[in-house]
Amino acid sequence: MEKFYKNQNLNNFYDFTIYLENKNENNLKSIKCHKGILMNRSFFFFSLFKQNSEKRKIFLKEYDFEVVNSIINYIYSSKIIFTSQNYPQMLKLAINFKLDLLKIRIEKEIEKEIQKI
Repeated sequence: MEKFYKNQNLNNFYDFTIYLENKNENNLKSIKCHKGILMNRSFFFFSLFKQNSEKRKIFLKEYDFEVVNSIINYIYSSKIIFTSQNYPQMLKLAINFKLDLLKIRIEKEIEKEIQKI
């Protein structure tokens, strides 16, 4: 799957786009994806595409581009890099996208940070 993700830049095969408002630059950023991968790894996307298989895009307003991009990278590769600054958004997005294993990983990372205090 990781090798497939590295080839994600093959534009001819994208069939879904996530748009995010870039508050600092007052524009939209986008992440191009593959429905099959998203719905296979996330019950949120499975439900979204089951309700509307023709859906080609979604707009997210409350998340930073870097956080959403990291979550999409995780969906493709099962790898993620945490920072204490992005825990709240990552946890919220993991819950919203119904990524239970990622949610558990983030919670464990938060526990480690709390134990350091």
